[in-house]
Amino acid sequence: MRDDTVERSFPTLLFYRVRLSTPAPSPLRPCNLFVVQKDGTLKHLTEPKDLEEVFLSSLSAILTDDEDPVRDAVVAWLRLTQEFAPSATCASPSPPTAYR
Repeated sequence: MRDDTVERSFPTLLFYRVRLSTPAPSPLRPCNLFVVQKDGTLKHLTEPKDLEEVFLSSLSAILTDDEDPVRDAVVAWLRLTQEFAPSATCASPSPPTAYR
C-alpha cells in the first residue's frame, strides 16, 4: 500500500509494515513498522517515540507559508502511528506493506 502523504513528507525513506499472527521472538510484535533510511540502514520502530525520532531527524524544516507540507506531515504522523495501535488487524498476518 502506498501513502502519498508519507511519500511527500519523507521522499528518501521507505516504511514497511509487517504483521504477524503467531508469537514472534523479541523484539518483534504482532504489528511491526520498519524504516529503511537513505544510507540503506534498517530500523525497527516499536513505539511512537521511535517514530518521533525518525520524524525529528528526517523531516525537513518547513520554511514556507504553504499549509500543504504541514498538513502532509501531520497526516503522515497520524497514518504511521496507527501501526502501533493494538487492533484486530494485527491478529491476521499480511504480507509486508511498503509506505513510500
